[in-house]
Amino acid sequence: MNINVDGLNIEYTEKGTGAPILMLHGWGSSCEVYTGFINTLKNRCRLVAPDFPGCGKSDTMAEPWDLQKYCDFVLKFMAAVGLENPIMMGHSHGGRVALSLMCKKLLSVNKAVLFDSAGIVAKKPLKTKIKIKKLKNLNS
Repeated sequence: MNINVDGLNIEYTEKGTGAPILMLHGWGSSCEVYTGFINTLKNRCRLVAPDFPGCGKSDTMAEPWDLQKYCDFVLKFMAAVGLENPIMMGHSHGGRVALSLMCKKLLSVNKAVLFDSAGIVAKKPLKTKIKIKKLKNLNS
């Protein structure tokens, strides 16, 4: 399936009916990584898995995106396909996007399933950065 989100043609897979599950893939991957889950759960749930922009068969964005732009994309994609209050499923980068959406309370979800999820890196104070740099120099 294909849908336009902010001028980008986004490829996605949607199967089944019932409880909605949004499946976000990892960096440089595609929604095809969820084929096994989709085939297993399609008789019980509504499974929606987009290719992030620049991945799979989706258009590539004009410039690199930060985490917030990926979050904005997910919210716009959900609105475009009529997806509300999904269970979040995320692998690696997709897990990072899901975590960010939930932590910033941009998306309210009851359940999340994360696989080998990338985290959200906390900002370190200057004192900590200097300490880390000194320790790295000692070990080299």
